[in-house]
Amino acid sequence: MGSKSVPSIALFLSLNVLLFSMVSCNTPAPAKCPDMKICKSAFAPPFKPDPNCCPLLGGLTDNDAAVCICSFVNLTFGSTIYQDILVNALLRACARKETTNHCKFE
Repeated sequence: MGSKSVPSIALFLSLNVLLFSMVSCNTPAPAKCPDMKICKSAFAPPFKPDPNCCPLLGGLTDNDAAVCICSFVNLTFGSTIYQDILVNALLRACARKETTNHCKFE
């Protein structure tokens, strides 16, 4: 009786692996971040981005834009406690949805 369950469990596990691998290969690749050096003015008084800054984020989803801004802030200013505030400030200035995710760099 135990020997009949072994092949059915093996078949079940094989199908699960096959289906999960098909699902995971269909996820879209993360977007390539644009060169955002022109956006640096958004982080200094009067805290207004260059008019050419926001169009750089135009082809990105709100989450991809937040990831790109996180990377830019980390590379430009280093890891600070204000990263999330800076990211949301630029998202807000570009009329994008603010993120609740946190920039994490080590």
